Amino acid sequence: MRKRSKELLKNNNEPCHREQPGEAIALAIDFTKISRRLLFACIFFILLLFCLDYLFTYLDLASKSQIRDLFDITSESSIGSWFMNIQTFLAGLTLGAIFWATRILNLPRKTTLCWLALCLFFVWMSMDDGAQIHERLSGAFFSLLRGKGGGAVPAWIGRLFVGFPSYIWPLLFLPLFGGMGLLLLVFVWLKLCWAPKLRWVLVGALACMGTAVALDFFQGLGLNTPWNPYLLIMQRTGLGHLTVFHFGPAVEESLEMIGMSLLWYVFFRHLGRVISGGVSLVPSLAMSQSESMDQS
Repeated sequence: MRKRSKELLKNNNEPCHREQPGEAIALAIDFTKISRRLLFACIFFILLLFCLDYLFTYLDLASKSQIRDLFDITSESSIGSWFMNIQTFLAGLTLGAIFWATRILNLPRKTTLCWLALCLFFVWMSMDDGAQIHERLSGAFFSLLRGKGGGAVPAWIGRLFVGFPSYIWPLLFLPLFGGMGLLLLVFVWLKLCWAPKLRWVLVGALACMGTAVALDFFQGLGLNTPWNPYLLIMQRTGLGHLTVFHFGPAVEESLEMIGMSLLWYVFFRHLGRVISGGVSLVPSLAMSQSESMDQS
């Protein structure tokens, strides 16, 4: 007992190692394993949401509107909507971490600004999903065109929006979403030179997002539109209006969530690549680290 006490006293009297200012901190985290587990968990949860939507919304097993709306994957106040908002926000935070790491490592200003732009865009998208910003602004603009304020808008713009066959939000937000989508594809594609397979995951994610936007456009078409795919499906398969117009939006929302899961996976993997050599907490002392790393 006394011998054990003496050893403890000896150890306690030894000088402790104190981290020096600017010393790099290497995080012993297996980003590849964690990102894969996160991706599998997200995909599993999305499939579960789809099944719950089928059981409680389409089949209406609970026979209660409150339960039906809770699992309605197309509703803005459902569990699916919450999950999409959380995913998008976490993807934005991951992009923010990449931005901060590239800034600490003194990488080119253009690189850090592109990561910052993507970070802000994804955080804005999470806010947009939660507050339905693009839907509300589109509705307000459409009301303006039809009301007294329509005279303030050029006639050709008014004809374009009023005569548009589907929802008008793509016309208003196409420059923003299209520009950021192009930046996401080109910029992140170039930065993924260290992992060619991840580039195709990125392409798959954007393909899911693009398909979801196309399905949303078709959903907004009227049944009088002869080339409406939903109408053609009903005519050729004999499926009812409820079935087609429930599972169409359900597939759209599921593809959007899968696309976001894939993007988050790509961002998380790249974050692990960026900070694999450790990140100094003091930007001015991180120059030596950036010289030994590829530009990320």
